[in-house]
Amino acid sequence: MKAWGAVWGMALLAPWAAAGPAPGLQIPRLEAAGVLESVRVEATAETVQVWIRVRGQTSHLLRKFEGRPNQVVLDFKGVSAVTSAARVQVGTGGVTAVRTGQFEPTTARVVVDLGAGYPPFELTAVEGGFLLRLGNPPAPPPPVPAEKPAEKKDEPPPAKPEAKAEAKVEAKAEAKVEMKVEAAPPVKVEEPPPVKRVEIEEAAAEEKKAPPEKPLDLVPQDKDRILAELNAERERYSRRRFRLEVEMASFKPQGGVLKEGYHGGFSMGLSAGYSLVKPVDLWVLAGRYSKTASFEGGVRTARLVPLAAGFDFCPIQGAFRPYVGLGLGPVFYREEGPVSTVKATKMAWVARAGVLLKLGDALVLGCFGRYHSASADIDGLKVDLGGFHFGLGLGGEF
Repeated sequence: MKAWGAVWGMALLAPWAAAGPAPGLQIPRLEAAGVLESVRVEATAETVQVWIRVRGQTSHLLRKFEGRPNQVVLDFKGVSAVTSAARVQVGTGGVTAVRTGQFEPTTARVVVDLGAGYPPFELTAVEGGFLLRLGNPPAPPPPVPAEKPAEKKDEPPPAKPEAKAEAKVEAKAEAKVEMKVEAAPPVKVEEPPPVKRVEIEEAAAEEKKAPPEKPLDLVPQDKDRILAELNAERERYSRRRFRLEVEMASFKPQGGVLKEGYHGGFSMGLSAGYSLVKPVDLWVLAGRYSKTASFEGGVRTARLVPLAAGFDFCPIQGAFRPYVGLGLGPVFYREEGPVSTVKATKMAWVARAGVLLKLGDALVLGCFGRYHSASADIDGLKVDLGGFHFGLGLGGEF
């Protein structure tokens, strides 16, 4: 009994001791509810403006890939639906086309295909989405100098009678000059070229005529790095450490009176697990088997309560998780009859194996097999307390 008390105390304290240095127990889930609604392009010979309309809580990443001077990529994380046109033809300002698509289940991608080289580009947040501007805007026209007021000329002194004829000739000449200045043609101001607008409806019509879209080509090292980042982020938000299951099993006794007199039967129990580090889990369990049978001396009832704790090895992490484990714990035995009651407690080794299936975000279905190895001496008679348990477990992870 003292040995049982020490082991049982260690089994109860092990989950709390293991949970101490672990990181935060509850990790928020990343919900992808954003929608990439539309993409509109306004292009001139010098600049191209891409208006992107996004709805929902998202984050974005604008970048270009080394060794590929013909693409600008804009990723929106948190976007699970794309309703915009998949391709918008441009063909001016150094831009050939703008493409959209669902790169990952929770990431939408906008790709700007360039003719050659990277023009200057910048991303600006606007109402309802973003504005991606590529190219150099035209320089503003130089300011027109203000006209100076005409200087007031000094009036000539009164002409002498003998110089009136000369003054009349000079006045006619000045009048002719002023007439020529006033009759000069006006300066022609050239209007800026009209902005070419490519609407979504026209892009959708061109998309039907265009050949099938090829998948986005990525440099292998960039593709591996992006996939690794996405998988790490998904794993960080999807991993759950605690597991609790209700087990129902069929008990097959190892031998002795439990096998010959009671023939085994139905048993129930609880199982809990905690993920320490990949691929090792800590587990504890408690079960109960009870059955009544008739003997020569009367009706007797046998009860078996196994307790155990140990470690599992889980080589695969995911929706399908096989495991094998080993543990140790006490087995309590009690048999009651009309005349006497028999009790026994024995430590037992426990070996188990099974598989866990994730049925949803937190629901778990388990299929397992377990073996207890234990026997006790009762009044000089050896009684086998171990046996096999085969069954199913249903519970959740949190």
